[in-house]
Amino acid sequence: MSKIVFLHIPKTGGTSVHDFLVNQFDRQDVLPDRFNTLREHSEEHLDNYKYFSGHYDFNGVKRIPGDKKIFTFMRDPKERILSLYYFWKSHTNEHIEKHNLQGPRLAKKMNLLDFLCYKENGIPANIDNSIARVFLGEMYCGPNQSFLYPEEQVLDIAKSNIDDLFCIGFMDDYEKSYKEVIKKLGFNSPSVIPHSRKENDKNDPSREFVKKEPLTEEINEELNRLVRFDQKIYEYCKEKFS
Repeated sequence: MSKIVFLHIPKTGGTSVHDFLVNQFDRQDVLPDRFNTLREHSEEHLDNYKYFSGHYDFNGVKRIPGDKKIFTFMRDPKERILSLYYFWKSHTNEHIEKHNLQGPRLAKKMNLLDFLCYKENGIPANIDNSIARVFLGEMYCGPNQSFLYPEEQVLDIAKSNIDDLFCIGFMDDYEKSYKEVIKKLGFNSPSVIPHSRKENDKNDPSREFVKKEPLTEEINEELNRLVRFDQKIYEYCKEKFS
């Protein structure tokens, strides 16, 4: 049986996918690591598991031995960044301090443009062409937001790694994509497609309502800079897997 590997890109609807799939496996068959820690395990240790799901990068995923079905979900890159900002900003101050959440703490203090232009504390790795960085191999974000490889190589390397994916789902047609991905992975899709997280969820005590800002020309210019590679990768994925 092939291992199932969910390369979960944040804010692409992936939590609902993970919550369904994790219940299709025995607990001992699921690697508990949900963050980018695959390099901390030996290949022999990783070989003990059948389901992997987390905010990994591609080089980490490639360390998993044996036959594997690697998949991901995608979202329009600008929408993904905006969703991340408003999700972080919606956290209550109490929740932020209780869990020491650096990203939400910063988003809470900034307007959208300041957040998009911010260059410190790990924020660029989360919003500056983050999809490209995942598929370049490592989530590297160097000085001046540089990449792991020269910029003229970014698209070719990312596309080459994307070609190794088993399938991709898309958030802009979420329910259809969800059912198709689950079926391709060999499982029966639930009759009602779950949505584990909703923006401005009134029933979540850790979150509060956030009013969205109008998208000014200056904000759009900054968003275009932050997705200059991600947008091309997204379009490539749409053409190849949609």
